[in-house]
Amino acid sequence: KICPLSGMLASKDCQNFVFEYVPKEHIPDPCDWHKTEDGQRTTTYPAEYQRWLLSAKKEAQLDHSSTPLTIVTPRQGSVFYRHPSDSMTQFEAIAVEAIGGDQDTAQVYYDDGQAFTIERPFVFTLPTQKGKKTCKIVCGGQSAQVDFEIR
Repeated sequence: KICPLSGMLASKDCQNFVFEYVPKEHIPDPCDWHKTEDGQRTTTYPAEYQRWLLSAKKEAQLDHSSTPLTIVTPRQGSVFYRHPSDSMTQFEAIAVEAIGGDQDTAQVYYDDGQAFTIERPFVFTLPTQKGKKTCKIVCGGQSAQVDFEIR
């Protein structure tokens, strides 16, 4: 029996299951997404589900420690183009999203200068001055960095 949500071996806490034939050498670990505590059933999603939960406006728990601190957007080496009209730049921003990490707050360093603190979810924007840019996020004992360019 497999949990259809996690793809892991269904546990007693999984509400649903499907039957799948799995080779003995590939039997998955027991599902740890579903838990029952004090008669209350909960689902805890891995950190990679942050964007989906935010966009779906779902009330759910995320296991942020399930993945190391990772900057999801922008991607390494991205190039962004500003609007040719300077009057439009006030409406432009670089969207940043990070997942994982071992704390609920993080420090953001933009171009080795600007530092500010963010709280979960790690979703924020950066200004769009032209040039090669670096954004570094430090969360507890972990850090992630992305380099991109704004033209």
